[in-house]
Amino acid sequence: MAEFRDLEMGWSGAGWMEPIPSASPVPPAPPPPPAAPPPPQAPDTSKAKPAAPRPAVSKTPPPKKVAPTAGKAAKKAAKKAASGAAKAKKVVRKAAKKVVKKAARKATKAKKVVKKAAKKAARAKKVVRKAATKAARKKPAQKK
Repeated sequence: MAEFRDLEMGWSGAGWMEPIPSASPVPPAPPPPPAAPPPPQAPDTSKAKPAAPRPAVSKTPPPKKVAPTAGKAAKKAAKKAASGAAKAKKVVRKAAKKVVKKAARKATKAKKVVKKAAKKAARAKKVVRKAATKAARKKPAQKK
């Protein structure tokens, strides 16, 4: 439909309006280039605004802020102490674990030794029983 808008309507011999092809469509003119910004002007000193009044300056200097640095030092010391305490806890835990493991190993070793001794005693008992039964089976020796 856009193409009909660009065509001119004319009278034809048949009695109704028909589009008449016009010359080549005219492209729209390109937009003009943007205007260059005006060069900066030096401020005019003759019409300058008066400077804002300065606040009154007190004769006593402001107090020095010691608290933040002291606070930082305190925080740093606390952090260091906390990390030292944490390290100490780790060391104590590790030492405690070692002691427990060592005691467990010793107990296990002791159990093994006791078991071994019990086995030896059982074997010895067996040997003694065998010897006793052998002796009992033999005929008793005659008395003189």
